[in-house]
Amino acid sequence: MVVALLAFAVWIGIDPRHSDDAAVGSLSTPRATSLSAVAVPAPASDTTVVQAATVTPTPIPETATPTPQPPVATTLAPTVAPILPPPTPVPPPPPPPGATNLALAAGLSQMINNERAKVSVSDVTQNAALTAAARDYAALHFISTNPFQLTHYLDGGPGDRATRNGYTGLVAEALVTGSSQAEQLMQAWLASPPHRDIILDAQYRDIGVGCYEGSYVDASGSTLHLALCVATLGQP
Repeated sequence: MVVALLAFAVWIGIDPRHSDDAAVGSLSTPRATSLSAVAVPAPASDTTVVQAATVTPTPIPETATPTPQPPVATTLAPTVAPILPPPTPVPPPPPPPGATNLALAAGLSQMINNERAKVSVSDVTQNAALTAAARDYAALHFISTNPFQLTHYLDGGPGDRATRNGYTGLVAEALVTGSSQAEQLMQAWLASPPHRDIILDAQYRDIGVGCYEGSYVDASGSTLHLALCVATLGQP
């Protein structure tokens, strides 16, 4: 079993987005005239006969007014919408590598009190501020760094995290990375003297435990299922 451990204790104060249109026209018949010559017979007397040429105008037919015709409608060429490629789907964001494991944290907290009882040390009491600090740091550490390279200082120290969550006093912190079995994680803490000393120290009265569990791909490409747990103990 591969396990990583780290421990720390500190005293803290309170930090402050075209249609063609048909032309309708009128057709008119041009005016035409016909000429006729009429000869008048000459009288027997020696008189001068005057021939008159009578022009009889040919009746001009009236020009019929054409009946207006409606415009000739032409079919427009259909408008063809451009064929666009389908939009490229936006991939969803990758899921987080794991999740907070409340049951694991609760199990470790109870085991710590069981171990304290074995050495006649009073139980530590669950504290909401310390629990929030431990839970948030476990998630931050697992997601942002190699969970086997444990450190207390990714976002300040243990005291800074406790203060941000409203807790002041003496604070100690124990970290462990390993399998998601509470018993194995607890044994790793007890086998490390600095961690054992923190867990069983009689001066601490409060505790908060947070665990983050998920998959981690190591340098060789192997995928490991791990849990990173933080136990924060305090004396107000």
